[in-house]
Amino acid sequence: MIVVKLNEQLSPNSVVDVIWIPAGAMSVRVMPRGDMAVVVDGAGRVLLVDLRRIDESSKVDQPVIPCTTEGCTDELFPSAAASLSRRAQLPPGAGWTEVGVDDPRIIWKSDPHLVHGTLAPLVDPDTGIVFTGDVNDASQAEINTIAATDPRVRFCQALDVCSTIAAGTSASESVSKSSSTKK
Repeated sequence: MIVVKLNEQLSPNSVVDVIWIPAGAMSVRVMPRGDMAVVVDGAGRVLLVDLRRIDESSKVDQPVIPCTTEGCTDELFPSAAASLSRRAQLPPGAGWTEVGVDDPRIIWKSDPHLVHGTLAPLVDPDTGIVFTGDVNDASQAEINTIAATDPRVRFCQALDVCSTIAAGTSASESVSKSSSTKK
């Protein structure tokens, strides 16, 4: 998945990151009201990608030099280079190929063959539920739902002091920080 910084004019330096997906990215959808993207890979898996840590352009030499010869190379972004330096381990009976391992920003991955086709599924950013279905075959009107991430929980105290936290973190710590800032 190539990350591009949209400036006034696209140039080779507009590419600011590569999120390595071993089976390739067939489709990408950025989740509304969130900081994640949902991706369908070449094995029909759904992947959730954390977008809070994109843009590794400061970690490579700039500017990118456009290739004009066959043997031309350029520096690869650190996360992609680390993913490509390791060998993929395919499950038995895999009908697809993979190069490298998952980028560390891939935070969740479904089982293979969950999605048929290339349409990225819908994900509810509040509940973390993934909705998939086969849009290519109307005779199989079936929708799959999967809880991919922990839902965000909203805690409120008196006087409308609220804090939204991810499940698994300390609610009292977040609420007390929120209430001390709103006076």
